[in-house]
Amino acid sequence: MFRTPSYRIRDTEPESILVYGNGETPIAYLAVGLAQRFQPEFAWANCAPPNPRVERKVRELMVRHAYDGRDDTVPLGEMERHVVRVEAFNALVATTIYRNLLLELLRLPALMQGVVPYPPEDGDHPTLVLAGVDALPGQIVRDTLEDFHLHETLHRARLTLVATYRGAPPPELQRRFDRIFGVEEVAGATWTEALVWSERGQLDVDLLHPQTMREAWRLLGLDGELLDR
Repeated sequence: MFRTPSYRIRDTEPESILVYGNGETPIAYLAVGLAQRFQPEFAWANCAPPNPRVERKVRELMVRHAYDGRDDTVPLGEMERHVVRVEAFNALVATTIYRNLLLELLRLPALMQGVVPYPPEDGDHPTLVLAGVDALPGQIVRDTLEDFHLHETLHRARLTLVATYRGAPPPELQRRFDRIFGVEEVAGATWTEALVWSERGQLDVDLLHPQTMREAWRLLGLDGELLDR
């Protein structure tokens, strides 16, 4: 599954991050660690039905950070483009400096509109974990996550998106993400021994080759207490 990495980016701006591979627990936990690095109170949304076989502490994190207080599967309608949220329009339309951004925000899926603060303020850095995007219909993936302009709008709104994909994501989807991490479970080992590598965006050269989850966690500077909780 390991592939040669592509380009690298800086560590300071809002990003679109894709975590893919096998092993739902390590994929989910790496996504949580990356999201928490940007925003401790990130939002979590499930595109696929929650898997009861995922480790209990991961399920607890899902519930704690559930988008809109809802930890079930996101309705497909909230992942479609061109959904207008009245609250977003009312909050932004009277603020002239945000008019251009408003037009872009109103094209986002309702789920993403609900995470962006209205109006945006200095220091805001909303973060959304969108789990199991492989479960979405192909047309929704093409219209949303494969759309270059959607990711540009998220960056302008300073929203970091961390998406997870079970299996191998299609090339067009991968091209839209600033960072890509691969995860592979090791048969007979604990999930913390799953292998992690960076295919795009990670500055630390040590992650150009597969490392255990624990070692990758250290190299990425993620919260060690979260891993051992």
